[in-house]
Amino acid sequence: MAEVDDPSRIEFQWLKKRGLGGKNHNIQFYESFIYDGEKYTLYDSVYMHRDNVDEPDIGKLVRLWEDPQGHKKCRILWYFRPWEITYYLRGETFPKNELLLAAGEGVGLYNVNPLEAIAGKCKVVCTSRDSRNPQPSKEEIIGADFIFNRAFDVGSSKIVEKMDDKIAGVETKLLFNKVGKRPIPSTITPSVENSKSSKDVPKNKEGLKKRKLEREDTKAAKLPKPSPVQSTDERKRVDNKGPEAISIEERRSRWCEEQPWDQAMEDGYVNGSLVLLLNLDPSYTSDEVKELIKNALKENCSAKMVQRTAFSSPHFGTA
Repeated sequence: MAEVDDPSRIEFQWLKKRGLGGKNHNIQFYESFIYDGEKYTLYDSVYMHRDNVDEPDIGKLVRLWEDPQGHKKCRILWYFRPWEITYYLRGETFPKNELLLAAGEGVGLYNVNPLEAIAGKCKVVCTSRDSRNPQPSKEEIIGADFIFNRAFDVGSSKIVEKMDDKIAGVETKLLFNKVGKRPIPSTITPSVENSKSSKDVPKNKEGLKKRKLEREDTKAAKLPKPSPVQSTDERKRVDNKGPEAISIEERRSRWCEEQPWDQAMEDGYVNGSLVLLLNLDPSYTSDEVKELIKNALKENCSAKMVQRTAFSSPHFGTA
């Protein structure tokens, strides 16, 4: 068993495997791992590092994998602190420890991040009266770092009381409170070779360096511009220190960034939603391709025309 001599590197070990996925079925997915002496499992809530931010981001682990190059990644479904979306709350008051789970469709719902960006576990308890949610005890609520009982739709920029059956492709019941050792259903069809239990995973321990999220790694939501009629007093009704700590300009730049195209391509490749379009009119712009998809398939998407080269056909475009 390899020893990790570098003190700056932190012990890491994959635990239970799931299946293989990706376009070439060469990406190994996992259900759990150990990092810095702590066990993490799918649907745990975690803190995520980010530069130049007083408080870490908070999200749920909804997918874990390692690619053929050895890059360990996680898909994070985000929570919002109320002060992060003050403009869209219409003056509603929130407890200091309440979060809103991201929902709907659009940029800001989830992101793919390096596993090393995880800063630790976060205990989030759902207090929703939804019949799918196992009700927490009073002790569990008191002992929680945060609570949530509603969602924030990143597409419509509205608070959602009743959550859909799926969020970011995950059954919503899996995002509610856990009960005992509830089995985690696989969304990937594993091969016979890769349907072994956790004890069949090699026990070699690796070392990972802690890594802070760069801006392109973290959540970025394309939220609509705030209404000019909302006053500063209304924004301050949210019971948290955020509006005083972060300026309007910083908050706006934080949420209005586009997801980096390389990251979007990688994410689409992993979840099987990456599509190559051929035989397009070469005069089309990326926005026109997006509009075509929306009108034809009634689906929102991100699109980018492929840059033409000296060998490209002058009669056909690709996106």
